[in-house]
Amino acid sequence: MDNNSGFTINPKLYSFLKWIAFIVLPALATFVIGLGLAIHWNDSQPTAAVITLLDTFLGALLGKSSANFKAQNTLGDLVMMQGPDGTVSGMKIVGTVDNPVFKDHGQVLLNVMREQKLE
Repeated sequence: MDNNSGFTINPKLYSFLKWIAFIVLPALATFVIGLGLAIHWNDSQPTAAVITLLDTFLGALLGKSSANFKAQNTLGDLVMMQGPDGTVSGMKIVGTVDNPVFKDHGQVLLNVMREQKLE
């Protein structure tokens, strides 16, 4: 079943843009307002408003991408516990959302390969 419900942003780019939207742009808008008050810059409020509008737009894009990503990846993350001897001692799926596969005690077969370390 192909659940293509819209665009998603590459995870690395998403993390970078999220940092920009949550940290950089709000701090920049606050800095512009403070600087404008300190040096009597008349255009500081319109400049901060433009920065805030850009931040709001970026936040909406990130929110839509996140919702689409969650809709496409409904099984969650597979976590493997490792015993002291290096063998797998258990597995669980975390971060699941409501999924019909698990409602009737269905089984999901996963082919998991252990990552090899390069020496």
